[in-house]
Amino acid sequence: MFGREFWGAVRTTFLIDPTGRIAHIWPKVTVAGHAKDILEHLKLLQKKTA
Repeated sequence: MFGREFWGAVRTTFLIDPTGRIAHIWPKVTVAGHAKDILEHLKLLQKKTA
């Protein structure tokens, strides 16, 4: 833009466990397949806490 470089929007997702701690971080998120990846990690987290 007018000869300037910029990053734009940088999206990051954080998965928080039941104790309030960060269980997983996804930096530089892309939409394709992201929701599926989150669901897989949620299922693993639920098995660990059950």
